[in-house]
Amino acid sequence: MSGLRSTYVRSCNRTVLSTLERYPPTIILGLIERRGASFLNSALVIREGRLLGAYAKTHPNEPGFDAGADYPVFTTHDWSFGINICNDANFPDAALNVSRQGAQLLCYPLNNMLLPKNATKWRSKSVSNLQARAVKTGCWVVSSDVVGHHGNQMSYGCTCIVSPSGDVVTRAPEEAAVLFDLSPFVP
Repeated sequence: MSGLRSTYVRSCNRTVLSTLERYPPTIILGLIERRGASFLNSALVIREGRLLGAYAKTHPNEPGFDAGADYPVFTTHDWSFGINICNDANFPDAALNVSRQGAQLLCYPLNNMLLPKNATKWRSKSVSNLQARAVKTGCWVVSSDVVGHHGNQMSYGCTCIVSPSGDVVTRAPEEAAVLFDLSPFVP
C-alpha cells in the first residue's frame, strides 16, 4: 500500500485529509483519479483524516476511463465493507468479489444523473439491482445517489439501505437524505 498510498495522497491532498481529521465517521469520497496514464473513477476511504485505501470502478461506462482491478475490503467499527461504484451494481461479480473476502456491507456511491427517459427507466431498476446484490451476497447494501436536475439531465436519487434478505429497510424520499443505525445488526 505504501507505493499506492503516495498516489492517493497526491489525489486527495493533505489539506483535504487534514480537514477531515475532525470527523469520526468513516468517509467514502468519490473522485476522478489519475494513475500514470490511466484515469479511474475512484472512491477513497478516509477515517479521521487518514487515508485507508481506495477502490477504482471495475465496470466503467464513461468514455476515457480505465477499469480498476482490485476489490479491497475495509473494516470500521466491527464492520467489514467494500465498495462498488454506480455501474458496478449491474454486475453481480463485482459484489461477489467483495463478499467472498468477508465483507458484511457493500457501499454503492451512485451517480444516476441521466436524460429524463433514462432516469425514469432506472428509477426502480437501480433499487432492484441493489436488492439482488444484497440477496446474492448476504451483505447489507448502502447506496448514496445524486438527486435533482442539472442541465438537461435529472436523477430521482436511489439512496437506500437494503438488508441481506433484499428488504429495503429505508429509502430517502426523492431529493432527500437518509440516516439509519446499522450497529444493532453487527454480527
